[in-house]
Amino acid sequence: MTNADIRNLINTILREDLRGNPLSPSGFNDLLVVENINLFDWFLDRYEFTSEVSDAISIFKKEVQGASLTVNTTTQKITLPDDFARHRYLMYRYNGTDYRNFDIVTDGEWGDRLGSSIKVPSLKNPVGNYQGSVLRYSPSTIQSSYLYFGYFGYPTEPYYDYYIDTGDREVALSVGETHTWITGEVDSSGTEHTTGDDDYESQTVELEWRDSEKLKIAYRILASMGISLSEPQFFQYAKQVERES
Repeated sequence: MTNADIRNLINTILREDLRGNPLSPSGFNDLLVVENINLFDWFLDRYEFTSEVSDAISIFKKEVQGASLTVNTTTQKITLPDDFARHRYLMYRYNGTDYRNFDIVTDGEWGDRLGSSIKVPSLKNPVGNYQGSVLRYSPSTIQSSYLYFGYFGYPTEPYYDYYIDTGDREVALSVGETHTWITGEVDSSGTEHTTGDDDYESQTVELEWRDSEKLKIAYRILASMGISLSEPQFFQYAKQVERES
């Protein structure tokens, strides 16, 4: 299911509901970004509650290893990836073979551990503590090339791209598609083109979810627009639109 399919489904339901004008491409893109993150946050808050939730969000599990991590060995801080959403694990490959999980502690516990003669961090029992956009670690003898950082990453921001042809029809563009302009066609920014203009490469970015979650995003978009449908009603519409497409 593509972004274009989702928008078509939404506009079909809007017409059936007699809500007037369809959802514009720009309005759709705005809501698509918002509800994509909202669904991600909903699943993340419920991770491991059920296998369905865990399976749905598993595509956003990331791991960064060794040299791919941004590590300041002087300050003993790891810079978090730009898409970081939630911690999963930080591991150290002790002696090259034995994996040791970091104990992630609070600010208060961090001070206690570093000042303890019994629980002082070691290569066998390393400690980490989040500080805003960085994760500090101890002991200082950790070799950054042996670090493994697992986390949940936020979804990539989706985008629906298109152009208007000479018949004033909106034509969806797939990911990476190249379009050769004909005089009178208009791109998604509103710029009119003529024959001979440079070819255009689609800016479309599809949602990363499975189709079942993409339908949930469509349902959320409709709800945010004030369309009140039960989930069974919505999925009935979705099946009908799929049959007719």
